Amino acid sequence: SNTASNDNWGNNGNWYITPGPNQNQPQNVNLDIVIPTGDGTQSPNLNVNLTVAKYNSLHIGAGAKLTNTSNNNVWPDTLIIAPGASFTHSTGGNYSNLGTVVVKVDIPDTDWHLVSSPVNVEQYDDTWNTNNGIASGTNNNMGISTYNNDAPDTDTDAGGLDTETGHWRYFQSGGTATNFTLGIGYSLKRAAKGLYVFEGDNFVSAATISPAISQGASTNWNLVGSPYTAHLNAATFIADNTAILPTDAKAIYVWNGTTYTSLTTGDLAVGQAFFINNDRGASNIDFNAASTSTDADNSAAFYKNITPKIDLSLTSYNKTIKTFISYSSTSTKALNPGKDIKAFDGVATDFNVYTHLLDENVGTNFERQSLPNTDLESMVIPVGVKADVGKEITFTAEALNLPVGLKVFLEDRVSNTFTRLDEVKAKYTVTLDTALDGVGRFYIHTRSSALSVDVLGLKGVSVFKTNNATLRIAGLTKGKASISLFNIQGKEVFTSSFSASSVSDISLPKLSTGIYLVKINSDKGSLNKKIVLE
Repeated sequence: SNTASNDNWGNNGNWYITPGPNQNQPQNVNLDIVIPTGDGTQSPNLNVNLTVAKYNSLHIGAGAKLTNTSNNNVWPDTLIIAPGASFTHSTGGNYSNLGTVVVKVDIPDTDWHLVSSPVNVEQYDDTWNTNNGIASGTNNNMGISTYNNDAPDTDTDAGGLDTETGHWRYFQSGGTATNFTLGIGYSLKRAAKGLYVFEGDNFVSAATISPAISQGASTNWNLVGSPYTAHLNAATFIADNTAILPTDAKAIYVWNGTTYTSLTTGDLAVGQAFFINNDRGASNIDFNAASTSTDADNSAAFYKNITPKIDLSLTSYNKTIKTFISYSSTSTKALNPGKDIKAFDGVATDFNVYTHLLDENVGTNFERQSLPNTDLESMVIPVGVKADVGKEITFTAEALNLPVGLKVFLEDRVSNTFTRLDEVKAKYTVTLDTALDGVGRFYIHTRSSALSVDVLGLKGVSVFKTNNATLRIAGLTKGKASISLFNIQGKEVFTSSFSASSVSDISLPKLSTGIYLVKINSDKGSLNKKIVLE
């Protein structure tokens, strides 16, 4: 029976021997040791050298944890880690005599999941695919894929059949057996819900694992995954690799079954993979054993969150994407490394929502943006949308912990409307008469009173480069406008008039690199912005 009340291995309610009754601390036994299925409270710390005789095993039941914190040896012939369970090893433990390690990862659906192998020397082939219920696709493609950040595959075979797979490279039915690479992620899909079973002949000890990453010809995203049998702490992993991760993407990006979403805190399940961005050109990313977590409770964690925030959702045909806005006393309107997290763009999508920075905007799409928690009524947040022409899209929002009396409005600068979104069941729905792919039409306002177009002037208008020859102005209402560029000495180097729309691209002459002041004039007022030409 399970009567554990603390994490001491000597409390025999934390484990039992099968088929016999519970016994005292084992040194050398000839039976299987079982840590029973639990809810995370069954988490004994190993304080003995544990040797399980050959042909016998150590089972860690679903939801249970075994933590070796005393540099003791663990030598069962087989270590079996059930779904939701974990084994956290010490840096000094000896695992050289450990035999087979079996880790089971529970998959509750038939969706694609990003997965990594938590054991060494496991390989996938037709047999592994069959045993793990891997789905079959078209053209011999199987539901197991690696991610290639070079040019997307747009091939068409000799018979004219479209075989485009983008950045994904699928294992082919009948293909050569291939080892799972430690620290690298894979996209897997089952034909029916069930388990992925990873079985290795050599346990991954408490070492640092440093899989290769790259800057691809097409994108800098890399799919990696934890190589450990313990939960990985996201914040510690990010801190360990802060010099590698870019300032606007100090996060990990997981697939939630619908979209890619960024995480900066929390514990990842055993066998979970994720994307990181490598625009700094590093050759390796580090997984350190110290980044594993002994505190994860193997269930959904709920934290009291008093941070003011807005979760903005965009829905179309039962597909929902979210972008997140939070407010902090330590944030600015410009880039806040580690807080402002760019949207995942390593895989092409035809439907997305994001925001742009209020200051020093360079055109980056952000999934998460953190802003100052003062003077909220003065801030107008550009909301970017990617959606096809003819699509009906619906905005909704959840506002939490905003100052009393502050309301959330969505502005549509094409229809000249403001819709309050923070009320129960509030929404804004529109059918697009043109395709959207950027900012300039929709904006979020936090105000204590109703809004009108007349009082806004040029608030929220964005000015940024798409390249050194093109300047994009987003958010102007239709009408006549002019633009002038001044160098750092105050000399006017360019001027032009144009007919404004929600997005206007201005071709620039060849200019020297440096800082320039952009001045925009329209019938709504004037606006000054700084840009840098490189």
